[in-house]
Amino acid sequence: MRVLDARTGAFQHEFRHPSPAFSVAPGDEALVMLANDMLARIFNLSTGALLSQMQGRAME
Repeated sequence: MRVLDARTGAFQHEFRHPSPAFSVAPGDEALVMLANDMLARIFNLSTGALLSQMQGRAME
């Protein structure tokens, strides 16, 4: 997933998942992505750094 500056359209960061992401939740300082591998990854929006990851679970 690529993040662009909303005002200028300039490229900011690219956040990578080893499998396709199907859910994205942006916040003021972080971006949470959940992918087909059922791992939720939390990225810092300013630096692009991976802050944490945790196992998700399939919907029942």
